[in-house]
Amino acid sequence: MVELYKNVLAGVVLYNPDLEKLEKNVLSIYGQVNEIILIDNCSVNKQDIKGFILRIKREKNLDIKLIVNDQNKGIAYALNQILDFATQNHYKWYLTLDQDTECPDDLISQMLNYYNECDIKEKLAIIAPKFVDINNIKVKSPGGKIENGTRVLTSITSGSLNNVDIANKIGGYKSELFIDHVDHEFCLRLNKCGYNVVQLDCVEIRHEIGNINRHRFLWTTVATSNHSYIRRYYYYRNSLYIFKKYFIFFPKWTLKILLHD
Repeated sequence: MVELYKNVLAGVVLYNPDLEKLEKNVLSIYGQVNEIILIDNCSVNKQDIKGFILRIKREKNLDIKLIVNDQNKGIAYALNQILDFATQNHYKWYLTLDQDTECPDDLISQMLNYYNECDIKEKLAIIAPKFVDINNIKVKSPGGKIENGTRVLTSITSGSLNNVDIANKIGGYKSELFIDHVDHEFCLRLNKCGYNVVQLDCVEIRHEIGNINRHRFLWTTVATSNHSYIRRYYYYRNSLYIFKKYFIFFPKWTLKILLHD
């Protein structure tokens, strides 16, 4: 393993994953990090996941750790498990990934090169790629341009390289949020505490945001979410939580997210 990557752990949160997509995910990142840990939130196909790991170890000689939770405890709980594993094993960075994200070959090298050359090392909490949704929906967050990137308020979890020490200093992820806006709340808390979230110009990830429907309206096409009622409940409950907690610090962003479909 290249010395550059010795301090990097990759963590993937699983829930009923498509194993073909998961394999592409694992193979795309394995050579870029020191270790991979999978956190399964009680998937219905957890036995298939165990079989997948045995097969990938045998065929590809990949050593992958697996933690299986006895119930679905939410994305925030699983992210804290990744953070705890990174802390206990003395990693400096942990990369968080969704189960269907496929990483470019130079993701980690570009991120670490940026870190080594930047002048905000002590306050750099997250290095994130640019995102292009596979449904061609742009993922944007307000921010200010800096050399080779943009300081942003938030970035989605998948593809984010997180500083272990800083994540621990602010208390990790809010488990009570369960799923929606866990990443946004984490990033807003980082910004509120004076840390930086930087999105790089030089590296890009293609990612599927979620269930998307397209509708023709007048001369344009608009995209709307097609989430279940339970997902909508968490989305709006957590949007209200973030609005109440962070409106005084980030009024425009929190109001926008509260009114978003």
